[in-house]
Amino acid sequence: MSDTKNKVFYTWDDLAADIQTILDKLPYYNDRFNNIFGIPRGGLVLATMLSYRLDKPLITNAAEITPQTLVCDDIADTGTTLLSLLLNTDKLPLVVTLFYKETSLFCPNVYVHKTKDWIVFPWETLETSKYDRS
Repeated sequence: MSDTKNKVFYTWDDLAADIQTILDKLPYYNDRFNNIFGIPRGGLVLATMLSYRLDKPLITNAAEITPQTLVCDDIADTGTTLLSLLLNTDKLPLVVTLFYKETSLFCPNVYVHKTKDWIVFPWETLETSKYDRS
C-alpha cells in the first residue's frame, strides 16, 4: 500500500462504538437479511459480533450466501475481495464494513468511516496487517 500516508491503530473500544453505529443504521435494512457471513479474516470478527447482537445465525460457507445474507468485512479497500465473493450472485446481499475507501471498486450498503489511511485492526499486528493488505 504505497499510497498510504497514515497508519491508524483501530482499538477494541473503537470497534465497540462502531458496532453500535452499525446497529443504529441496520433497522432500515433489518428485514432484508436473515443470516450473517463474515469474510475471512477481519470480516469474521464483525460478523460474529453482529450475529450475537442481532440474534441472527452466522454462516461460514460462502456458498450459502443469498440475497437475504448480511455480508461483513472490516474494510472495503480495493473492493476486489467483495467483488470476487459477490460476482456470481443474482441479487446482491446487504454489505456492511467498518471502513470504506472511495477508491474501492465496491461500495458497501452500510459503512462507518471513509478513509485513505492504512488501518491496523486490534486483532492483528502492524506486521500481520500487511498480509491482508489492510
